[in-house]
Amino acid sequence: MRFMEQIELGHGASDKKCILILPICGAGPLDSRVGMPYTSFVPGKFVNLKRLMPVMTLVLILSGWLAAEPPEVFVKARSGALPSDMLLVVVRHEDNARPPVGRFGAQPLCFWRVASGTFLSFAGLEQRASGTRSLELEMWGADGAPASWDQEVVIEPRKFPVQRLRVAPRYVEFSQEDEDRAADDVDRLHDIYARRTPGDFISGNFRVPLKGRISAEFGMHRVFNNVPMSPHGGVDIAGRQGAMVAAAQGGIVALADDLFLTGNTVVLDHGCGLFTLYGHLSTILVPVGAVVRRGEILGLVGATGRATGPHLHWGARLGKLSLDPQSLTALNLEAWMRPEPDQ
Repeated sequence: MRFMEQIELGHGASDKKCILILPICGAGPLDSRVGMPYTSFVPGKFVNLKRLMPVMTLVLILSGWLAAEPPEVFVKARSGALPSDMLLVVVRHEDNARPPVGRFGAQPLCFWRVASGTFLSFAGLEQRASGTRSLELEMWGADGAPASWDQEVVIEPRKFPVQRLRVAPRYVEFSQEDEDRAADDVDRLHDIYARRTPGDFISGNFRVPLKGRISAEFGMHRVFNNVPMSPHGGVDIAGRQGAMVAAAQGGIVALADDLFLTGNTVVLDHGCGLFTLYGHLSTILVPVGAVVRRGEILGLVGATGRATGPHLHWGARLGKLSLDPQSLTALNLEAWMRPEPDQ
């Protein structure tokens, strides 16, 4: 056998090496009496390796201790990284590792622990996103040893549909009073979406709040009476009047009120800047400040606000970004909450 003079230990996300210098310069000839090679410190002079076994044993023990498993990083999406979609960033590290910190482009990430050494964070892509987006992470082991990660995420192209409708003039023409009220609602919602609470409310996969036909997709470019409107900021789910609307995930009720556009509306804060919105309800069944579980009934389907018929307007926000809520239900969070996560 032959030993290297330098052994490089440590690999993975840190991309940093620890160099151990062994007291060996080169393998010598084989001693027929002991059946082991010699090593030479000075050319022409040989030392039996048996005398070095304690040192070599210590080196091997240290190398096993230093060469801890590097952290693993995964970026999960429902079908590639698409504009307006929610992505899941997963970090798997050693037990008792500290929560990572990082950014996805200019967007700060908020990680929460779901299992020993496993952390999750949501990241979002705006509707006009294209090209690539940089993922940068800093991580620390249980002993404080640092590691870093830098990855370019390729954004896939996405086309949004166009919907043309003939509607009553009141759905297109707003009075000054209507515009002022709508602006006040926007300011109020922006204040709510700026909040940051821990991600402790998320207990599993997101669910669809109402079973029904999707009558309007997220991001749809709508043209009412030949007047272009803003892209659709949620998903419309058709439902009968009075059908029950359930929480897509656990959270705290951040808003339960009548808004100009979405009528009777509930907003849930799921933590780490993630919110879901439930609009056009006929009745609200939860108060502000209530902590709800996934599947708990929030209200009943209606047509309040600017709605042409009974349906649920379901939206999702990650900070300032309006995102497709269907991308949330496609993420398998529960796979990473088990001791041996599936990739």
